[in-house]
Amino acid sequence: TVHALRGEQMDSREVGYALATLMFLAHSFLQDETCPLHIWHQYLFRKYCPLKTLNTAVIRLMELLRYVLRLMDADLAYRFHALLGTIQPQWAHPRHHLREQPR
Repeated sequence: TVHALRGEQMDSREVGYALATLMFLAHSFLQDETCPLHIWHQYLFRKYCPLKTLNTAVIRLMELLRYVLRLMDADLAYRFHALLGTIQPQWAHPRHHLREQPR
C-alpha cells in the first residue's frame, strides 16, 4: 500500500491528501463520467498545493501502485469482511421488535 511505502514519512495532513488523491484515482477508474482533476483541486487541494503538483502526485501514486488500480482478490476479501464486521443488522438490535403493518 501507499502508506506502507511512504506513510512513515508523512504527517497526518499529507496522509489525508494522499487518501483524497487515491479517491480521485478510484473515481476516475470506476466512473464513466468523471469530475476532472482541476475541479478536485479547486474544491479540495487549492490551499494545499498547485494543480501541477497535484497532477505530479497523481502520477506518482499510480507509479507506487504499479499502475494497478484494483485490489487483489485476497486483499479485497479481507477488506470486505472487515467492513462487514463493522455493521450490525437492524434485526439483531436488542430493541428491535417486529410489528404488524396496519391494514
